[in-house]
Amino acid sequence: MEFLNGTEGRQQAIIDLFAATFTASEGREEGALIGELVRNLLETTPDDDIHVFTASENGALAGAAIFTRLTYPQDARTVFILSPMAVAT
Repeated sequence: MEFLNGTEGRQQAIIDLFAATFTASEGREEGALIGELVRNLLETTPDDDIHVFTASENGALAGAAIFTRLTYPQDARTVFILSPMAVAT
């Protein structure tokens, strides 16, 4: 199994994984919604505010986790939340 950090050249595959995973577990409408959320996160989140980790096996994307920065005006701590995460079904 190969583990990678980042999305270089794999953005559409990552979006497709999330859409397929959530379609299988929650239905077509939810799958499309999560796929669009992931597309927006990947396209609009500044690089310093997002970390994407993927796992591939035999060249096929097996899983992905997206961490995004969470900030509060009154708190200087650096916090990242895990959301969403998908594993191929």
